Amino acid sequence: MRRLIRNSIFMLMIGLTVAGNTFATTYFIAANGSDSNNGTSKSTTWQHAPGMPNCTATCAATRPQPGDSFIFRGGDTWHFSATTSGANDVPIGGTWDWTWSGTSTNCNYPTVTTSCIYLGVDKTWFSGASFARPIMNLDNPIVANTAFPDASHPGFVTACPFPDQTFVALYLNASDVQADNFEFLGKCSAVVGTYGKDAEILRNGTLISVTNSYFHGWTEVYNPGSGIDQETIIAGGGAGAGSGNSTAATHNVIAYDVFDGSDSHCTGVNDCTGGPAAYRDAYDVHNCIFRWMSNGLNSPSNVTTVHDNLFEFMYESYDTANHGGVVEMGQTYTGAIVTFYNNVVRHTNIGITLDLFDPGNLYYFNNVSYDIGNGGNGFQLENLAPATPVTAYISNNTWDPYTIRYLDQDPTQIWNGTTYFENNHFIGYSPAAVTSLYSCNTGATCTETDNGSEVWQSESVANGQGYTPSNNYAPTSGTGATVGAGSNLTAFCTGIPDTNAAAACKMGIGGVTYDSVNHVAVPVTPATRPASGAWNAGAYQFNVSGSTNPPNPPTLLVSIPQ
Repeated sequence: MRRLIRNSIFMLMIGLTVAGNTFATTYFIAANGSDSNNGTSKSTTWQHAPGMPNCTATCAATRPQPGDSFIFRGGDTWHFSATTSGANDVPIGGTWDWTWSGTSTNCNYPTVTTSCIYLGVDKTWFSGASFARPIMNLDNPIVANTAFPDASHPGFVTACPFPDQTFVALYLNASDVQADNFEFLGKCSAVVGTYGKDAEILRNGTLISVTNSYFHGWTEVYNPGSGIDQETIIAGGGAGAGSGNSTAATHNVIAYDVFDGSDSHCTGVNDCTGGPAAYRDAYDVHNCIFRWMSNGLNSPSNVTTVHDNLFEFMYESYDTANHGGVVEMGQTYTGAIVTFYNNVVRHTNIGITLDLFDPGNLYYFNNVSYDIGNGGNGFQLENLAPATPVTAYISNNTWDPYTIRYLDQDPTQIWNGTTYFENNHFIGYSPAAVTSLYSCNTGATCTETDNGSEVWQSESVANGQGYTPSNNYAPTSGTGATVGAGSNLTAFCTGIPDTNAAAACKMGIGGVTYDSVNHVAVPVTPATRPASGAWNAGAYQFNVSGSTNPPNPPTLLVSIPQ
């Protein structure tokens, strides 16, 4: 009997351990804490988190476990480089090196299980009058240099107090981790950075989410022609990975983040700094804001989905040694699919707007694009395995003109495939045919199929019906040319291998708007397309029965989506 009881207790303990979160602990970290505390309550906080160089005593002795949470007090500031501190300031002492993993098989935001490790906030706990994100400060001040005055967009300096071209602020050298609701600022580059070693966040693992965070306030020493303007914010592949790739980094997420260089230097084309926002690692990027920067997602090599993002005010760098891109993919998984949907791309004039690889099938739908300054390189398509034809499906988009360019860039990236168009709203093209939509490079094999239900309009006719830049070319009434003009693609959408994309395909565009006061990405609820009967052409669904895409939410919102 005693043996049976012992065995039962042993099996129970195994079961509790496998569950992964039975003994999970929440630790609290604040500027007024002490690393000698136990850290397990808001009255016995630590000052640092494990992995920070200045973490000592109980903090240093603690080994994070799957399911643990590390909660930072809102409104406090942690400094990576500065050694002095005020009442709400804590010196980190160098790179925050996080090496502890969770055990989840699904830690990709927003489906985060309790066996992930969470680094983030409790929005009811803060040091000021109201919640503000905890700040991770790289300690270079945001100032305007008198040699290059620009009161609205400062950003050039004569020297960086703490050069960051070989410095990583947060190194997530682990898997199944979520970093949530931080504010990063104060990055500065004095010379050309080392790729993979100069990021604000470097990820080396899988199922790593960076969410609800705000990145801004970068500066650099003015040095045109040097290639200096490559200030990476989130990178992948691991320290010392050089210019390699992150094709093994699966299910890493960037979601509900804001990358806003409006307090840095970006006045327009050939006079912009900042970025890439993500380099080498952009497996899943959704519901984010990218603005006032010279590089968005540049050369990530593991892209599978980009959706519900706003890309705006992105311009070519002042540094002629570089070319920018809104989304410029590197290599990706041969035979996989890529989904790009529910994105708004506007007010850009950059080297490459979109450069998408098609490793198997590309699904491009519910996107709105207009005011694209470099229309000739507006949308480039490449094939990773040119001997095998691929397929691109382009449906229910709203385009104010820019051109698809099928590339013959090198022997491994020659386009060979078929593009199917259906249900799109094309504005400003002449003639009104798919032949006006693309150019086919010598050596590429380009097959175009128009499945119909396209709406072609001149700019003046579209504007006269209420399709204008002020409302992102959305229909404003049931008499607009796109309303009821599309084919029903329910069956096609159901067949998309990605379940999230398949569901989104049956809706009008959702996306996000920018709350510029609280610096958060606010989701927009899409209208449902009918299961039977005609759809609208273009990205929007205007239901004559009364429901439509809801109006943009107000800009002064307090809530932060999680």
